[in-house]
Amino acid sequence: MASVGVPTEWLINAWGGGVKQDMNPIMCIDGESLKVTIFPKGAAGMRVITRRIPTSGHVTFKITDAMRAYVKLLSNFPDITLNIHDTNLSIVAQDCCAAIQYNFPNITVADDNVIPVHPQDIRVVIPTTQWLNVWRTIPPKGTINIVVSKTARSITLKHDRGRWAGALQARDKPTCSRSFKCDAHVAKKTFAFVEPTNTFSHLFFMDCGVLKWSDGDNTIYLAPFE
Repeated sequence: MASVGVPTEWLINAWGGGVKQDMNPIMCIDGESLKVTIFPKGAAGMRVITRRIPTSGHVTFKITDAMRAYVKLLSNFPDITLNIHDTNLSIVAQDCCAAIQYNFPNITVADDNVIPVHPQDIRVVIPTTQWLNVWRTIPPKGTINIVVSKTARSITLKHDRGRWAGALQARDKPTCSRSFKCDAHVAKKTFAFVEPTNTFSHLFFMDCGVLKWSDGDNTIYLAPFE
């Protein structure tokens, strides 16, 4: 059993609005934390957004297109409450003059997606807006190779077809040199769901081979291209 109240607009934005995605978003209610994970272009890239909530239960389940479409109809209500009991989801919306409840039976329980940190992860502090602006200009087909060097503050990005390249300055030199190659389309689609929160964000070359980027409550994970 779990019950949580959330701002309606926040929830709609957290699971990508009405944009079609390759995989269903996943919601994880875990005590004092609510987490929504989306997969814009399959399992090779995911965006995670979290928020603190009053102490609740523990449940992780898939968000269907029908759930997303219904909550979008509730956008005029500032807040909604999600009540989960066994495999049933009840969505309640109310204001001073009206109250609505809709039930979704047989929700699909899922596993939470967790990629643990490691002492060998390499962190680089980068300018957030400039990082996101770079991804907007990258060609959607092919791969992107991201390189950092412990001898310089520059982060270089190169497209495998040779027609595009970019660079930006990190706040400090990284402690080690690293490179990471990803699918350009996956990364471009995943970063498109993010609006900058802070002046600086954090880029991690994870020991497991995944690239992680975080800004406030937003975190993106990209799988390496092999």
